Amino acid sequence: MTNEIDNHFIPHVTDVLDVKSVLWQKKLPVELIDSIIGIAEYWPRYVASVENPVTVVRDGKVLYIQSQPLPGLLTLGSLEDGGEREELVVGGVETSTINPARRIVFRIWSHDQGWSSNRGRGTYFGSYSWFETFAERPLSVQAVQLAAELPSPTDIVTEAELRELQSSGENVVWQTVAVPETTKREDGIETVITEKKVWHVQSNVHAMESFKEHEIIWNYSDDDGDEISEDEEAKTGAGKGGDFVRLLRSGDRIRVIARAMVGCLRDPGFLLAAY
Repeated sequence: MTNEIDNHFIPHVTDVLDVKSVLWQKKLPVELIDSIIGIAEYWPRYVASVENPVTVVRDGKVLYIQSQPLPGLLTLGSLEDGGEREELVVGGVETSTINPARRIVFRIWSHDQGWSSNRGRGTYFGSYSWFETFAERPLSVQAVQLAAELPSPTDIVTEAELRELQSSGENVVWQTVAVPETTKREDGIETVITEKKVWHVQSNVHAMESFKEHEIIWNYSDDDGDEISEDEEAKTGAGKGGDFVRLLRSGDRIRVIARAMVGCLRDPGFLLAAY
């Protein structure tokens, strides 16, 4: 976590709470206070960054960066049927909030392998190297207490390798968070939307051999991260993730994977910020 990005002041959790306290003393209603904070985008920001160059080879899948658990009051378990409930204050935020993140920013420096005989060269269409993200939810307070930064990029070619990383002991377990399967009806046509666990973040420019910076911003109010059209893919290569931001809960952590299906991907740095 840091207090500055590009020399701009970034409020800490205590700064935000102090401002809310001042507005509360002015007799403003809670709903208006939250609106003022939101319009001003006066949010604490949690930042993870990597400057460790990595090359992802053909059919490669590298866990590249992860965030710390998102702040808020984490509650696990239930008191029903004699169960036990555990609580943990994460990130110094003692209040319970359904949606701890309002915005996620991915800043990436990367490039494709530099050559190709397929159509789409110089655009994002047909790129076979990209980044994707997913969220993990803790199954115990110990998982959050022991959470640490990813020491180095890690190959995770199979689901079994990912599950092994998610479990480092009997009480230190994380699970991938998913949007469950839903049915959408539009103009009398019913469409089944399958369960989603992974969101596309950004593709590299097809066959570009020099590094390019991309900044992808997902807001709480954005559209769902459905499949992007060929036109969108060719223009920006970026995915959408409003539903990903809305999915997050206190204690969750965000992970990013670098992938290459053909050729390779090279990446010298990555910044991930959650607001």
